Amino acid sequence: MQHPRLLLAAASLGLLASVLPVSAASGDVASIALRDFNRNGKIDRAVISFANPSLTNWTVRGMSGFNVTYKGQAVAVSDAFMASTSDPAVLEVVLEESDARLMTDTSATDFEVSYARVGVSAGVSDGSSELSAIATGDATSAATELDQAPPVLVSSTPEPGAVDFLRAEQVTLTFSEPINRETLVISSSSNPGGWFYAWIGEGRTVTVQHDVYQRNTVETFGATVKDLSGNALVTDTYPNPFTFQTSSDNTPNPSTDELLLITSPVSGSALTVGEATPIAWYTNMPAAASVILSYSTDVGATWTSIATVPASQKVYMWYPPRISGALQLKAEARSASNTFVNLSIVGTFTTVGSASVSPLRAVSAVEVTQSTATSMTSVVRLDRTPSTAVFSCNNGALTAPVVVTGDRPVRLSATLSNLADGTSYTCAFALTDAAGASFSLAAPTFVAGEDTKAPELTGAAVVDLYDAAAGTARLSWTTNEATTATVSYGAYLNYGSSAASTALTGAHSVTLSGLTPGAMHQARITSIDAKGNASVSKDFYFVFLRENDLVKGTGAAVYWYKGGKRYAFPNLDTYRSWFGNDFSKVLRVPDTQLGTIALGGNVKMKEGVYMIKIQSDPKTYAVEGNGVLRWIPTEERARALYGAAWATRVRDVDVSLFTDYTIGDPL
Repeated sequence: MQHPRLLLAAASLGLLASVLPVSAASGDVASIALRDFNRNGKIDRAVISFANPSLTNWTVRGMSGFNVTYKGQAVAVSDAFMASTSDPAVLEVVLEESDARLMTDTSATDFEVSYARVGVSAGVSDGSSELSAIATGDATSAATELDQAPPVLVSSTPEPGAVDFLRAEQVTLTFSEPINRETLVISSSSNPGGWFYAWIGEGRTVTVQHDVYQRNTVETFGATVKDLSGNALVTDTYPNPFTFQTSSDNTPNPSTDELLLITSPVSGSALTVGEATPIAWYTNMPAAASVILSYSTDVGATWTSIATVPASQKVYMWYPPRISGALQLKAEARSASNTFVNLSIVGTFTTVGSASVSPLRAVSAVEVTQSTATSMTSVVRLDRTPSTAVFSCNNGALTAPVVVTGDRPVRLSATLSNLADGTSYTCAFALTDAAGASFSLAAPTFVAGEDTKAPELTGAAVVDLYDAAAGTARLSWTTNEATTATVSYGAYLNYGSSAASTALTGAHSVTLSGLTPGAMHQARITSIDAKGNASVSKDFYFVFLRENDLVKGTGAAVYWYKGGKRYAFPNLDTYRSWFGNDFSKVLRVPDTQLGTIALGGNVKMKEGVYMIKIQSDPKTYAVEGNGVLRWIPTEERARALYGAAWATRVRDVDVSLFTDYTIGDPL
């Protein structure tokens, strides 16, 4: 895909340059790495290192300026934060794993990442200076794109816990990406020998043939391997090695035991204090809805809770505190009704490290996101999970439990209820990190009953009234309360223009100018209510449409844009009657934009090109303007109108589409 920006390196991760002016450069791009942070086999993070930083107290002030695409499709960015403030500074861009456009391959290909300068109040800054854009000014940094996502085992045949596996059946392993075939090493507790590998497709799946196993043998089968970038296979959500049992005869009745297994960390390993440690588990139990994670330092006599997470999450990133002696880890599966299902205990482990671990750090200010006459909610984001967290107000007079969600950064939230209307409250989070250091993060003082909730957009923002000659269009949206608003917009990956909605209202409309017909644009809305509470919308994208443009989204359907509506081509023959086999004029528009354009109905066959009929009616009709059908009563009449090959121009129309047409007088 071509972009009007300079690619910093012809590597698998293309780094898009900003076209905005670069002033007071604060850092050069030293490297960009793609990672699978929670090691579940899916790219979920871009880590950008900046050399020669000049800023202090770096902060990401909103999501403005971040853009990530995969194979030309925009990928949702769920978070971004500065992972360090030293040289080099590290910026982590967290991708939304639920986005279906993200690949399930841990090799780095076809990603493009950019950061445009958007201002010290909205970008990456210290409040007075902003980080340089990823731009042509960074071309001297010798930027390198690194695949730092290790491969994982995603499936096997047989499955873990399989029983009555045929003794001569080959074993199949599937990895999260193509691997270096020469690095594959198989381990086997029964060691039948005679290993022979057959690779499938691009090299992420391998079948392992072997000598025949003994009858009723319990086999522990595993593999080590590296990907094409040299990253070694890691064991996380899928057991490696895994265990199965061979059959007792040649006519087995295959089955699989229901299992819950902690697969990572491996028993006997040392856990580093304060560093990200994935606790991963494998389960094939349909009843398992949640998993309670905990640790014990007294051989299971008592257990200290770590977290409760959905069983389908399969991995939780833990930052171990400093623990004396050995510890065990436990995963306890619970059903949707919170009844016990199964458990897995592994250990023992030891913790290593000391207070030299870098301290816990807030990556956002503490906010009061909601306040009513009787309740309030406060939130803050940290670069990792604290060991303990307590939320209290007015010198401990009120406390609330802290809910921790997400993985680096984590989101801490606390909700107080039974507040006194009109009373002032001063609150704070009291935290300790893995090294035992404690500190406090204060929330803004608030008065119960005052409006502290940021406004929200309701429904979709709509772009219409395109004027190709003037290069203008109208943007309309609604908010859940009266606000003023500023719209930042411009060409794709560029916010060079702005427009304002200055009246306090819930229904907004502004004119965007300087737009290019047929080109992709993007916009972002900042809304401010009467109390000064502000919110910034997610980036949304739109193509400047012209009358009679042909458009499509990610689906196969093609539409004709006319009179502010979209008209569907119900089949290929209808499209061909107007445009033949030429699809070069079809514009790809975001699905979010397509959904805001009213559906006007179906396009009808162009007059004089084809004749149409339905299978339940022997009559053949000529098509005239506006979808008027005229019955052709004889072959002679059809031959006179369409020539000797008239029958080749007859097209069947589904009976459901026949009502789109009007029946006129017979010819």
